[in-house]
Amino acid sequence: MAQTAGRPAPWALAILGLLLASCATLGLGGSDKTKLAVSPKDPSAEGIVTTSAARNGNVSVDVTAKHLANPERLDPPASTYVVWIKPQGSQGRAQNMGALKVDRNLRGTLDTVVPWKSFELFITPERQSDAQQPYGERLMWATVGG
Repeated sequence: MAQTAGRPAPWALAILGLLLASCATLGLGGSDKTKLAVSPKDPSAEGIVTTSAARNGNVSVDVTAKHLANPERLDPPASTYVVWIKPQGSQGRAQNMGALKVDRNLRGTLDTVVPWKSFELFITPERQSDAQQPYGERLMWATVGG
């Protein structure tokens, strides 16, 4: 880096600042992990929400859960797990972000992009993956960015 009397030149600092800002905008500036709280109905479940900067000021949200009970064995039985997001300070209802893709090892994942920097995320067992509102009990939840 160019130096002036032992210090970086002002133009070099400006370029460095622009590079760091572009890394954050492209999602290269790091990520935040939030552990999901778990209901006593499925105490062996574990989950993490990872968020990072995405394009256009949006937020990339990656949900990973493991040790999930088979939703058909829950009481009442369900067919899938749905991830819901409710923006912080919103008086509206939670939005269905999609069903967790659960594999045979009972690990579930969902990756999405949202426009909110802070929100409540929760997972419910549902009869249908396209439910318009949560009917099942919250089994995992976290407040992100709040």
